[in-house]
Amino acid sequence: MADELRLRISGCGHNVDITVSADATLGELKKLIEAATALPPPFQRLVARGCKLEDDGAGVAAAGVADRTKLMLMHSAEYAADAQAFEALSAVSKEIAELEKRADLSAAAREELVTQVCCKLDAVEVNGSSTLRELRRAQLKRAQAISASGSGKL
Repeated sequence: MADELRLRISGCGHNVDITVSADATLGELKKLIEAATALPPPFQRLVARGCKLEDDGAGVAAAGVADRTKLMLMHSAEYAADAQAFEALSAVSKEIAELEKRADLSAAAREELVTQVCCKLDAVEVNGSSTLRELRRAQLKRAQAISASGSGKL
């Protein structure tokens, strides 16, 4: 098995440590970053030692990333175009997370809150962005799961 690389990812308000296989691709690294930061790969731009890491199919080690490398996380150009809608989806995602914790709600109250959240999600204009469309779809599924669970918890 290939060695693992410990990386520090900083930027966009995040400071996270990630361990990745040395034979992983930059695309796989971006998925790990998404899991830690909630920033989807299309909205990520990585820089290491002054070099942009743009080819998601390239291997992490082949891109010159070594153990204990510090990577700068920046927003991509796609993020700049979708920032307002992404931030709106993020805010609704936080509301859903709070709703998921609420076990004290009656079924009617839970249904009403889920309906309100779904209306907020429907109001977010994705402007043809497949990334935003997928994010919105995932949040709708989370909200609907709360309604279906009956207890407010997943």
